[in-house]
Amino acid sequence: MKKILFLLILIFPIIVLGYNDTLNPMCTLSEKSKLRNASLNFNYVLEKYKNEDEILYKVTILNMIEDIVIDYNNETYTIENNIIEGIIPGTVMSFKIYSTPNSVCDGFNISSKVINIPYYNVYKDNDLCIGNEEYFLCKENVNTKISEEEFIKKINSYIEEKNNKKEIEEEPTVIKEEKLSNILLDWFLDYYIYISFSIITLGTIGIILLVAKKKKELY
Repeated sequence: MKKILFLLILIFPIIVLGYNDTLNPMCTLSEKSKLRNASLNFNYVLEKYKNEDEILYKVTILNMIEDIVIDYNNETYTIENNIIEGIIPGTVMSFKIYSTPNSVCDGFNISSKVINIPYYNVYKDNDLCIGNEEYFLCKENVNTKISEEEFIKKINSYIEEKNNKKEIEEEPTVIKEEKLSNILLDWFLDYYIYISFSIITLGTIGIILLVAKKKKELY
């Protein structure tokens, strides 16, 4: 039993390494390194397009070379065939990058890449989103797996809450203005006797001075 276990331990690394390797002796470490370095330039362009009433995405794979092929969903893409269409929003695309059958490293598993396709919110152009673009259900790349009825219910609730919050924010200003006017009125009522007396006194003094001045001018 121990011998069998020992053999399995020895064989297992060979099996794992052999899975991603090639038996061609010309596929040296240098050739594999070149392929890996070439795969580092892997890039893509993501485009959104409309197919009837459905929004889909298209991926164009860039920087491919003749010695490399890409496998996605059991389909092979090459330097000549590098466009993947009909991708549903929210898809996670897993690519496996191999060397081509014509290369010395035929079938060598070089690396893998993952692309996360953004979601598309079909309700972002709804009239209720005008003026409410900040609301999360009005943003473009949001996963909104809800019915239109539920969307309308949620955004109407948001709009109502938004309007109520705006009224509450404006209310303190009105209260402050009312308090200021009340303070001035209360002050006037408290001191109106003194204010009236001062006005009458100043007026009387002014009249006496004016009369005295005119008498002086006559004499």
